[in-house]
Amino acid sequence: RLLTAVQVSVVAVLFSKTASRAPDRVLATVGRTARVVGATTALAGVVLFAAGPTLLRVLYGPDFVAAATLLRLLVVEVVLGSLVSVLAQSFMALGRPGWVSTFQTVGLALNVPLLLVLVPRFGLVGAGVALLTATSVRFVAVLAAYPLVLKAPPPSLVLTGADVRALRQSLTPALRPAP
Repeated sequence: RLLTAVQVSVVAVLFSKTASRAPDRVLATVGRTARVVGATTALAGVVLFAAGPTLLRVLYGPDFVAAATLLRLLVVEVVLGSLVSVLAQSFMALGRPGWVSTFQTVGLALNVPLLLVLVPRFGLVGAGVALLTATSVRFVAVLAAYPLVLKAPPPSLVLTGADVRALRQSLTPALRPAP
């Protein structure tokens, strides 16, 4: 869950920044934020995905290397879950919070039976598959709800040069030394 640090911090600010804004501004801001958070989380996730077995061995001992598959499933789940959390802010800011509850309910309604079926059969890996499946369904549901509910296409999730420039510009004042 360390990978969610960026998303949790950003979502806390994003809602207040987008509330009461014009829909096109909300969608643009949430889209850019989703791309930046998604890229940041995915980059950290790729490192953790690749280094996971080694980190498990070093931090916890050789007996925990068997958990590498579970770790990798959870890394992918966290990346998708971070995107769901950010994308859901469009619904919150545009006065459709019930849809966010619906996405969460669908995920929970899917997760519980999957856990009941997969954990007894596959153990912790089954739990990871259940979580990843439920989060994947929530991700697809959020994307599908953009045109159906918000009457707008879902934002592109591919980071662009303009996104990087905007991020750099927004961070520049914070990186300058205090006078």
